[in-house]
Amino acid sequence: MSKPLYSKVFSRTRNLFHSLLAILAYIYNGELEIKEEFVMDLYELSDKWLLKDLSQCCLEFLKENLKLNNFGKMAKKAEDIGAEELCEAISDFAVNQYELLEEKDLKEAPPSILMKIISKSKRLMRKR
Repeated sequence: MSKPLYSKVFSRTRNLFHSLLAILAYIYNGELEIKEEFVMDLYELSDKWLLKDLSQCCLEFLKENLKLNNFGKMAKKAEDIGAEELCEAISDFAVNQYELLEEKDLKEAPPSILMKIISKSKRLMRKR
């Protein structure tokens, strides 16, 4: 059963609020606290607002926390926000984990990411 709309809106608003607080703390105090719940929103905002160092920290955090169970959801969000560098990292992850990937892991991934995975896999096969 899916969550009610108000629950999704509240969750998104709460994540944006925490992202904004993290950005302000980063700008004014030089402190950075990244949490998995709001890192995608923080990454999106820092990229839009040209906070390169913060954006890079978020990207590294996302790469380090990429797993089979969050791969599809992260791929969809990365495509939604136009995060090309993250899309590349996600497709590289999938190619490196191809033996462990299952259909359920790929269901949420957008077609453009799946095409990148297929393309990269084909190149790897040709090299072997």
